[in-house]
Amino acid sequence: MAMKVHVEVVSAEGTVFSGQIEHLTTVTAAQGQIGIWFRHTLLLATLKPGMLRLLLDKKTEQVIFVHSGLLKVMPHIVTILADTVTRRDEFESAAAARANEDGQRQNFHFDAELEL
Repeated sequence: MAMKVHVEVVSAEGTVFSGQIEHLTTVTAAQGQIGIWFRHTLLLATLKPGMLRLLLDKKTEQVIFVHSGLLKVMPHIVTILADTVTRRDEFESAAAARANEDGQRQNFHFDAELEL
């Protein structure tokens, strides 16, 4: 059985994620990308905008975009205090909406050129 670490991701809106994970694959700190495993050494870091990748088990990964915040690592618990976060599904739906709007805008310009 794989050793797990407890992770809490908290933003101004409330708890975004709370649970056991196999490891935190990446988080973007001011010093660069950090990976965190079970029984990681103590660490305190500021976070830059970037993806937070949580490996829940061998097949499941949860991705959260963190805009900024703090990372606190202890041997059995990781706490991320984020100013603002965006979940992967929110990020993808927003990107899809933007792509749809861009496509409609391009079609409008194309149709306008044809009428000239």
